[in-house]
Amino acid sequence: MRTPLAALAGLVVGFLAGELLAAAIGITIHVVADAEVPLAVRLTPFYLAAGGLFVGPLIARRAKRR
Repeated sequence: MRTPLAALAGLVVGFLAGELLAAAIGITIHVVADAEVPLAVRLTPFYLAAGGLFVGPLIARRAKRR
């Protein structure tokens, strides 16, 4: 049961971190260059969520050993 919960936690944390990163990059691009935010930046939360989906269980396994 811990592995699915760890995967879900990694997914949520990755998505939230991606939202913060994309917002910071997007605001910077908009203010400095007065340009539209590229699609790759808008998709950043999904990239980090996918990474968190795999990293979450790895962190849980490592914590389980200690």
